[in-house]
Formats: sequence, structure tokens, C-alpha cells
Amino acid sequence: MKIKKEYYGVIAGIAVLLILALYLMPGDSGSARVAEEDMTKISKGRGIQIIATYLNPKYEDQFPNSFAFYIQMNTHSGDLFIYDLLELSYLQDGEGNVYKPIRWTESDRSWGHHRSGVLEFQKIDENGNLILSKKDKTFRLVIKGIEFDREFVWKTR
Repeated sequence: MKIKKEYYGVIAGIAVLLILALYLMPGDSGSARVAEEDMTKISKGRGIQIIATYLNPKYEDQFPNSFAFYIQMNTHSGDLFIYDLLELSYLQDGEGNVYKPIRWTESDRSWGHHRSGVLEFQKIDENGNLILSKKDKTFRLVIKGIEFDREFVWKTR
């Protein structure tokens, strides 16, 4: 099941609320924030910021056959449409295996300085095995060459 275009704004709002909650939470105890921090990762560059939110934990029913990430790219100069996320991205499991994305669904609200959409990776390999299994302690999403290689790391429980 594909995510409906009208939900892009909702997902973006959720991502913003998660980020705000992280910065506004009192205290330095990471235990209450671990789940929220593990969902959204931010990479700030010289002129381009990329935010990646792992969607599966909350939207598993919408992505039963793929691992999905909501990607936002923001800049104040230049055209972000020069970057092909299907070509520049890969998912890497805890053993170092690399997987290319199967789909990029661009938001209809994207424009040159602000792009967003859902990047999906196949959930099952050619042998019928789950690509990211519980044995993987970490997995990473890498987006190459947007100012530098961006690496977003999630830890499994």
C-alpha cells in the first residue's frame, strides 16, 4: 500500500514535532528520548540540510513489504532537483550488505529549495530472508554526494 499524497503534510508535521520535542525535553536522561531520537536523524551541511525519518515503526501497515524513510532536503540556494535519490542512496545492514532503493515517491509539495518524499527499500531478499533482521544491531541509510556523503544510523533494540 502506497502512502497517500495528502499524508505527506501529516508526516512532515510529525517529523517537525518529534524534532521539537527532542530539543524541548528537560533533563539529560536519554532513556525517555531514545525511541523518538531513533526515528528522526538530521544531517546539516554547508548549505543543505537533510532530515531522514524511519517510518516503519509507526507506519508498518502502510509499508508491509518495504523499509521506508521520509526524506526532507532544504536549502536557501540552488536546485535540489539535481539530486537523484534513487541513484545516490543505499541501505546497509549490520553485516555490511548494501541494498539499493526500489522507489522514490516525490511529494507534490516539493520545489527547488525544499524537497520531500518517501524512499523505500525491499524488505525481503531474493532468498526470502528479511533484509534487516534482529541480529543487526545497527543499520544505516547513506545518501552520497550531497555536499558530502550523509550517513543516518539507527540502532535496533
